[in-house]
Amino acid sequence: MAVLTNQTVLTERENNRHTLRAVVASCIGWSLDLYDLFILLFVAPIIGKLFFPSEHAMLSLAAVYASFGVTLLMRPLGSALFGSYADRKGRKAAMIASMIGVGVSTAAFGLLPTVATIGVAAPILFIVLRLIQGVFVGGVVAATHTIGTESVAPRWRGAVSGLIGGGGAGLGALFASIAYYALSAAFPGEQFEEWGWRCMFFTGIISAVLGITIFG
Repeated sequence: MAVLTNQTVLTERENNRHTLRAVVASCIGWSLDLYDLFILLFVAPIIGKLFFPSEHAMLSLAAVYASFGVTLLMRPLGSALFGSYADRKGRKAAMIASMIGVGVSTAAFGLLPTVATIGVAAPILFIVLRLIQGVFVGGVVAATHTIGTESVAPRWRGAVSGLIGGGGAGLGALFASIAYYALSAAFPGEQFEEWGWRCMFFTGIISAVLGITIFG
């Protein structure tokens, strides 16, 4: 009886650890995804001047925020595509694929030529890349919330869903703030407008690597 009891306790502890890892991983995964989106908000004035130049700075800034909305509009499509992929290949595979996609597409923004280089093609490429990023963002939304909520008992699913959504958003904003602070110090003044903003996007590779590490 004692052996059975000890085995039961060990099994319960292992299940609890598995559940905790799944919830924490889902929260971090969602925060890294939002980190990639929040980066744009920190460099929006620069992006406005380089990709959507206008005599009125507010119009340039509005164009950048509109591109942010374009990304969000693609989330339902991404959720549907990666949700179907998860049903066939598993939640973990869908999570890794979508996080790599978000990270790589974010880093690609740092490679884009500006209006001064290729003219009107620059904002077009920018918007197309935002659309692609939005599809992968939708995949992360579907995977993170599903993995986290399916790992806990039904009575805790509402709380865990809120923790992943709210906690992940807060962490994502914090990470983006730290990256902006660090790169602003590394590229002061005009250097940030030349290379600093590109490096902000290049950090998207970090989230892709962390996604593989966490869920791999």
